[in-house]
Amino acid sequence: MEEVGDQTTVFEFGGLRDRPRDYIDWVMQGVLPEGTNVADVITEDALDLLATRLKIPLQIGRHLVRTFETGFEMGVKPVDATTVETVMFRRIDDLEPQLTRHGYDIRSLCAQFDARLPEIRRLMRGTLNSQRANELVKEMRAAGLSL
Repeated sequence: MEEVGDQTTVFEFGGLRDRPRDYIDWVMQGVLPEGTNVADVITEDALDLLATRLKIPLQIGRHLVRTFETGFEMGVKPVDATTVETVMFRRIDDLEPQLTRHGYDIRSLCAQFDARLPEIRRLMRGTLNSQRANELVKEMRAAGLSL
């Protein structure tokens, strides 16, 4: 195994971080036919809304497709921010979607943080009593989860 380890190169990929708009622009350039202007199919406000609310390429791609499908069905051209808001998940930045993006489902959280299933569900909904919620969040942060 040491032989393999000596031959590997480690690359750090930081994700999109603060550049989701650049990613969206790159995707749009790749999918639009030659000579088509991005402003002809989607407004700047809509692109800005997507860039501010979405964090990972999978989310961006999924919401772009849903936005254009909805815009087509509604007959909107160019697609505007109102259309984006209709397809955007309202709770995309809540605790449960954040943890799911990090690979944690409810059962794994129960196992890792010694909590019962109803407790974790109440934490996700925001109905767990504040003392226990603070304990669990503190444990999750100590484990390295960014909440």
